Amino acid sequence: MKLAIMQPTFMPWSGYFALMNAVDHFVFLDDVQFDKRSWQQRNKIKTDVGEVFLTLPVRTKGRFIQNINMVELSEFTKIAHKHLKTIEFAYSKSKYFKTVFPLIEHEYTMGYSKLSDLNISLISRFRELIGISVQTSRSSELACDGVKEKKLLAICKELGASEYLSPFGSSNYLVDIDEWHSADISVKYFALNPQPYKQLYGDFISHLSVLDLLMNNLEKSKEYISCQQAIICQDA
Repeated sequence: MKLAIMQPTFMPWSGYFALMNAVDHFVFLDDVQFDKRSWQQRNKIKTDVGEVFLTLPVRTKGRFIQNINMVELSEFTKIAHKHLKTIEFAYSKSKYFKTVFPLIEHEYTMGYSKLSDLNISLISRFRELIGISVQTSRSSELACDGVKEKKLLAICKELGASEYLSPFGSSNYLVDIDEWHSADISVKYFALNPQPYKQLYGDFISHLSVLDLLMNNLEKSKEYISCQQAIICQDA
């Protein structure tokens, strides 16, 4: 069984879903330390004036060390209205706006109080739109201790993975390959070469939220995600 593990980021880019599409089981790593001002709470979309960040305000005062699944949204009703207006302004003329926007609007009115709940729900709705069928879990629901590599290995063991697919940029965390081999788990690295697709507002901009891909190319989104020239590197 192929498994991947990633933090639940906010409206992640298409590469996140390419990794999800390449495995049998995907784990949201939600019980590790929250990193303020990271992709966990913000992402980019494209407007007629270029890239614009959508950022979710969260409660951090007096909470300097908290896991992702404990982070609470702050003034979400106000920011939800602002986000929806920004998204509508940016994509109202896109081909699939009338299909995708109501989904975003629905999620923003569900009354989420936790950042991870909103992020995971949005990711789940996006993957359904794309057509990705994969089993998912939250690491906070598993009895897996440890930090960094040891935690990842514990999750793989708990779920019975035979292959762990790691984002290429995280390869520096996996330093004890022998320990993975001892557990009969193969480690491979996943890298992407993003390809241009049709966008509004001029030249192509890479690494935007997947929202941009869905608004402009919903029907071809899975084909696009599947053919981004994924590079699978054998473990050392």
